[in-house]
Amino acid sequence: MDNTYNSSLEDAWDHIRFHFTHYDGLLSKVVRGEEIDNKQIAIVEKSLERLQLAWQDETLIPKRDVQFLWNNISFSTLANSMFLYPQKAREIRHLVLNLSRWMYRLFSLPTEEKAIATIRHHLINGAPSFVAQIHRGKIDQGAVLELTAAIDELENRWKGRVLIPKTVISSFFSAKDITWRVTGVYSEEEIQELENIEKILSDRIAKCLEV
Repeated sequence: MDNTYNSSLEDAWDHIRFHFTHYDGLLSKVVRGEEIDNKQIAIVEKSLERLQLAWQDETLIPKRDVQFLWNNISFSTLANSMFLYPQKAREIRHLVLNLSRWMYRLFSLPTEEKAIATIRHHLINGAPSFVAQIHRGKIDQGAVLELTAAIDELENRWKGRVLIPKTVISSFFSAKDITWRVTGVYSEEEIQELENIEKILSDRIAKCLEV
């Protein structure tokens, strides 16, 4: 385990802000098609692990921190770099998949809540999710309406809050990578429909996270 992981939470946030927003940071370099620095990737991973350590037993986390991450990570923009720089497509895809996994892990539930959620999903909530339906080749507009209504409800309840439930945040970030994960499966017209849905959900979530 390296010094980045053992460093302070403040240092971890400094690394995250630099690599997510600075011109010389990791994400900007990927978008420009520059060489991907494995040392920078390791720093980002360990910094997110440090943040995960701070949040791992928390059910409420700072809304402002979530908003920063939401506003500065665009899986679709990063994935688009695979097409702009095909010679780097493999390593960019690997990075995007890892980043998606790290973000999911960052917002994972405390152990007890996760166990309860897993039991409820398998024993009570038997219907396939909106994303599961997409991977089965079906775009469920009814599910989109339910999702937007639920996000709007959270927006109303979260107004003025400093801390928000961690439970739902990993699901929010799943809305950022709906389209690129199924590229090549749907027709161009259907991809456009999915991109519109992704934008609707992303705009609603961004409004929900306003501070």
